[in-house]
Amino acid sequence: MKFLNLSLSYAALQLLSVTASPVDIVSTNLEKRATPTVVNDEVLARFRHYVQFSAAAYCNSEENLFGSKVTCAKNGCPTVEQAGVINNGYLGIELGSQSMVNGFVGLDHTNKQIVVAYHGTKSPFNFITDLIIPLEPCNDLVDGCKMHSGFQNAWGDVRQDTFSNVQAALRVHPQYKVITTGHSLGGAIATIAGAYLRQAGIPTDIYTFGSPRPGNGKFADYVNAGNGAHYRVTHTNDPIATLPAKWTGYRHSGVEFWLSTGGAETVDYNVGDVKVCEGTSNENCNDGEGLSLSLDPHRYYFQRVSVCKSTTSPITW
Repeated sequence: MKFLNLSLSYAALQLLSVTASPVDIVSTNLEKRATPTVVNDEVLARFRHYVQFSAAAYCNSEENLFGSKVTCAKNGCPTVEQAGVINNGYLGIELGSQSMVNGFVGLDHTNKQIVVAYHGTKSPFNFITDLIIPLEPCNDLVDGCKMHSGFQNAWGDVRQDTFSNVQAALRVHPQYKVITTGHSLGGAIATIAGAYLRQAGIPTDIYTFGSPRPGNGKFADYVNAGNGAHYRVTHTNDPIATLPAKWTGYRHSGVEFWLSTGGAETVDYNVGDVKVCEGTSNENCNDGEGLSLSLDPHRYYFQRVSVCKSTTSPITW
């Protein structure tokens, strides 16, 4: 099994490096919230908190958990548990799913937030989704927009549930802030979800960890102009955050917060260890590290992100 995981990981990196061919809850005219670029202890605390939602998505994205408190094995999401977050909605379809991507909506009364979290790659179906890299039009967002085909298919699997659950929560708690978050593949879906929620007039902050590039420059520019902050966290030489390659037309959105020091499994970071890079193709942070074939930096963002997922999963991202 270990050999299979290493082989799949190497194949993924190789394939991803080649070319690819109205909501009435809030106003659509709200002032845009830009992403602050100052790193302080409060920002780091938020990163540690939201990565735990991303971690929780690996083991709380199940329909039968609706209404229960979000919990994680192996101490995977302690601050989420301390906040008493309720699983307020399952995201995904069981029959006819193209991607087997899913997630959950967490209702956090302590912090007055609605947090939408998607899990990263944990199954062969997710792995295949990662590899479907041709760019497809997303002109429903903006002219010239193009999006990763696999991620677009995955968003199609969770789009209806995402909107219905977020809208339902906002009707009851209109003052709550909406957050999308995810690790790896889940980070790409969280970015796409944030774009569409904002388009529908719902201010949304995005927090991603080790996200691959979801679309082209037009997509990235659209996301960056949206109503909400976008924190894109990367870790040392995490290879997934550099994919798909820029020369295939892909670009990143958001402001990058690079955990620049330590080793592949380092989880303790201070303010001085974080470098900020702006722009859709900045090579002064993670993207300047070159393509690594080790996935360890991808697995660790303040913790082992997928620690609570099933040990029988054939994919160890």
